Amino acid sequence: MKSGRYPGARKIDGHLQLPIEALAEILEPSPNPAPAVPTVDHSKPIGRRKSAIGPRIAFVRASDFWEQVLRSIGEPEFADELAGASMQAIASLERDFALSKAERERKELQGSTLSIK
Repeated sequence: MKSGRYPGARKIDGHLQLPIEALAEILEPSPNPAPAVPTVDHSKPIGRRKSAIGPRIAFVRASDFWEQVLRSIGEPEFADELAGASMQAIASLERDFALSKAERERKELQGSTLSIK
């Protein structure tokens, strides 16, 4: 009623009363064309660039908190398991960073040696 779902509806004594036309439309809706889905142009980035490692960093930060919580409630086994997963994620992030840095420096060195010749 207030949201506009049933235009012209009234509530009298706790019962919803609709005009006949609105009730007929609810019971047997007229065939409407499917709504057009707007197309999104992804050629230009919009807003902040999202990091590819963002979710993994969020996991590492959250795991530190939950590890402390698990230890405080007396669940050291689960805390150790979570700490292990966190250390694996950190090692993976560090490895990925080192590989990308090495690749970037290799390309810079190749570019500089080509310009000397």
